[in-house]
Amino acid sequence: MFGPAAPPLPTVVPAVPSYPANVVDPVELMKTAANNQQYHEYLLNKGHLAAAAATGAMKQKRHNETVKEKKKFTRTAAGLKWDDETLREWPENDYRIFVGDLGNECSDDTLAKAFSKYSSFAKARVVRDKRTGESRGYGFVSLLDPEEFVTAMREMNGMCGA
Repeated sequence: MFGPAAPPLPTVVPAVPSYPANVVDPVELMKTAANNQQYHEYLLNKGHLAAAAATGAMKQKRHNETVKEKKKFTRTAAGLKWDDETLREWPENDYRIFVGDLGNECSDDTLAKAFSKYSSFAKARVVRDKRTGESRGYGFVSLLDPEEFVTAMREMNGMCGA
């Protein structure tokens, strides 16, 4: 009457954390109900659970960085193609503002201070000549929030010495 049975769904098993010798495994504590005092202390401080969560977050960050390292940033101009490694330094999905008319005394820090009043400010970079190290007169500012990006464009447009 019905067709063949559907194949079973794959089972997803969460990773089991390993505990250092001086930290008690909570599963083992739960198995031995005789250790109520020790289990109660575990419930009160949960210190190693926070450490396990932090370790998981660190592993995820490392994975994200590895993925970003593998990603190529190919640029094309004047019939040439090259990988631009400097694009790895910028956050993904940011909103970038071109900032022009910068003097030679303007540094990344100076530009960052001018835009740090925006909470989603992420990065500022003054473009410099590779041979002389002098400012080429422009730079870029990265913001993570699109609304602050528009606000910054309006507020900072035409500002001198901000």
